[in-house]
This record gives sequence, structure tokens and C-alpha cells, in this order.
Amino acid sequence: MSDYFLETQHHEWILTNQLGGYALGTGNLVNQRKYHGLLIGGYKELERRHLLAGLEERVEWRGEDFYMDNTNYSNCIYPEGFFHLVKSWLRPYPVFLYSSLPHNNFIMIMKEIMLDSKSNTVMIRYTNLGHHLLHMLVRPKITMRNHHDVNIASIWDTTQINTVIGIGGNGTFMSQRTDNGFELHGYAPGTSIDYDTVIYENVYYPWAVMRGYDGLCDLISAVKIKFDLKPPAQMSMPF
Repeated sequence: MSDYFLETQHHEWILTNQLGGYALGTGNLVNQRKYHGLLIGGYKELERRHLLAGLEERVEWRGEDFYMDNTNYSNCIYPEGFFHLVKSWLRPYPVFLYSSLPHNNFIMIMKEIMLDSKSNTVMIRYTNLGHHLLHMLVRPKITMRNHHDVNIASIWDTTQINTVIGIGGNGTFMSQRTDNGFELHGYAPGTSIDYDTVIYENVYYPWAVMRGYDGLCDLISAVKIKFDLKPPAQMSMPF
């Protein structure tokens, strides 16, 4: 592991809204707790729904590519997006700067995470700070569970996710978990959204295990989102 991985791993950030919802993570966006995630919605009677664990993020240019995200398993982290992390800032909201390897000024992407104060909405904003046109592919890693629970192994073999693209217009999607009715809505204007199911099995949360909790959870993605990002363009995605 890099020195910067070790340094940022123990930095934690939290964003909250007026409904009791939150987003919570580490300084390198490697989820270590079952509570870590981009969107945990707050509802009546102190119910909190863990909806979005993170985003798979592939960056491609001129035949080269890398991933910005990380998925923690019991024996490895894959992909290793933390190697591409140049710097992170946690105030006033989390900001992460990524580059290709070795780090350079030609491929540079800034990712910002902001939580709306009055609704269960998180916004992810990407900015191309480099010099090349970037082709982005993003997959939402969905949980749709109570924030105290985990999704047991193979849960997505028996639990259905209903997804509709374009229900609110172009660049929108909605996924609903049928056994509990939890929903995740996404809006990515000017993008191409397609149905594409990917399951992330046995994602590991070591800090939960250290405290005696269940630490394995299965995630699912129901769509893939594609868009181009010209310098110095931005793309904002609320979920």
C-alpha cells in the first residue's frame, strides 16, 4: 500500500441533511464500515436506508484507461483507484483529485461529493482539469438496505431489482428493490444510460468485523452511464 493510502485511510468525513440522512466515507473512498456510502437516506421514525455504496468509475482516453473507484474484498482491493488519488480535501465537503499513473497534469479529474440539506439527494460532480477528452463509464453500486444491516451472500439471486430508464426524461433512471420497496433515482443529463446488471459479491467491511458485526455485503448495479468530458467541462449527477 502507498503511504498516501495509509494516511487517508484513517481520515473520515460525514455529510448530513435535515432528515437524518448522511453520506460517510474515508479520505480515499475505500469503504471500511457497513455505514460507509454515498447516500443513506433519512426517513420517519429514525429509519435510515442505505441506498448507494459508491460508484464504479472507469476513465478512458486514446485507448488507455483506469478506474477511480475501489471495492474492498477480504483478500484484496479491486480495482485500486486509490493509486490514482493525487489529493483529497474533506472540507467544506469531500473533494478528490485523480490522475493516470504516473500522476501528471494531462489527465486530471476532480470529483466532488455534496449532500442536499433538505432532501435525500447526493450530488457527484466530475470536472476535467486535464488536457484530453475523457470517456467516462459510471455504474451506481446499489445496496437498498437498512443501514444497520448487510445484504447476505447471493441475495440478488432471489431478490428482484426493477429498473426503469427515462421515467423522468432523458438521462434519468429509477431502481426499486421489490422486497422492501426501497428506491434509488438518478439523473445524469446529456449521458447515455443503458440496462446492465453487475453484482459485487462479498464486499468486505473490516471495521465492522473488528466491532463484532457482520462484515460481508453483496452490492448490485442495474445500469451503466456513459458520457464524454472535455476539458474544462463538468458533469453533475444527483442521486
